[in-house]
Formats: sequence, structure tokens, C-alpha cells
Amino acid sequence: ISDTGGVIALASFRNVYMFNRTSSTPFFNFDLTTLPQLGNATAIDITSDGKFIVTCSSMGGVTDSSTILGFSKDSTGIVWRFKVGQVVAGGPGIQGIKMSGNDSLVIVNTYGGFYVLRTYTGQLLYQGVINTSSSGTQSPQGISGNGNVIATINYSGFVKVYQWNGSTYNLLWQHQEPPGAFFNWMTSVD
Repeated sequence: ISDTGGVIALASFRNVYMFNRTSSTPFFNFDLTTLPQLGNATAIDITSDGKFIVTCSSMGGVTDSSTILGFSKDSTGIVWRFKVGQVVAGGPGIQGIKMSGNDSLVIVNTYGGFYVLRTYTGQLLYQGVINTSSSGTQSPQGISGNGNVIATINYSGFVKVYQWNGSTYNLLWQHQEPPGAFFNWMTSVD
């Protein structure tokens, strides 16, 4: 939901919708079946003013590729698209999308990898690995208000914090929750 609550964005199986808060009729509807490679809409985020969304056509297979999509609320044409392939264990399915507080950047993750993109252009700034073996995550990753700091988590109990230096993200620190009687999964970060 946009910061004012004026626009609600929804990813629903084969469609991406946008609604005004005063109407149950969508004013925006993108049909994923129109894409050359069919996937499911699995994650979405919206800018604070409700004028732009980043979502995906997510593939679940181990050899497929998912597509991250950028849309303006004023047109159902795709503004930009970015293909995500099988780069690490866990498949290319999109697990989370989260925008920085100033809407300039978005962090998108699969089970095993993450991508930091410019929100309005889809330009890739950085890509990294979430898992070190077969433990990834099904949760969105964290990004600061201006996008200068990101945090990743995984099911091996790791949280890793990175800072932007002007040209790349550098690892600042990491912490691992020690294994105990139960799983040491890191399940949410913000």
C-alpha cells in the first residue's frame, strides 16, 4: 500500500493489479499470460506515492528464469524488465521484493541470491549470494531508507549487513545464530 493508503498493489497468480482505496475495481491490470515465458506473480512493492510498482513473473523450476518487472501506474506497458536466472541453489523463483524508503532502489531475492536494482530504470547495481550451501530464504531482504545499507538473512542462521561505498556493496559484518535444539533460521529482516 502506498504511504497515503491511496493505492493498493496486488500480485495474484497470473495478474498484477492496482486499486484505489475507494474502489474494488482495479484501475491497473497486467496479465502475465501475455509474457513469452509464463510465471506466477509472487512478490510486489509500491513506491510511497503509489505511482510505480516492482513485481515479478516468478518461475519455480531449477532451469527456468524469472523476470522482475517495473510498471508505472499510468500505463500497463512494462517500463523495464530484468531476467533472473539460476545462479545459485534454490531456483530462480522470486521470494521477496522491498524498496528503499526513498524509492530509489529495490532489493529483490530468490531463494539463494539477491539483486539491488534502480527502482525506475531496472539498472542492476549489485548482485550477491544469500546461501552458502543449500540454505537460502523465502523472506524479503532488508534495505535502508536511502539504500546505502542492505541486510540479508538465510536459513543457516546468518544475517549479513552490507554498505554501499559509491560503486559496490561491501560486507560490514555478519552474525550467525548458533544452532540449538531447534532450527537457527533467520526468518525476517528490516
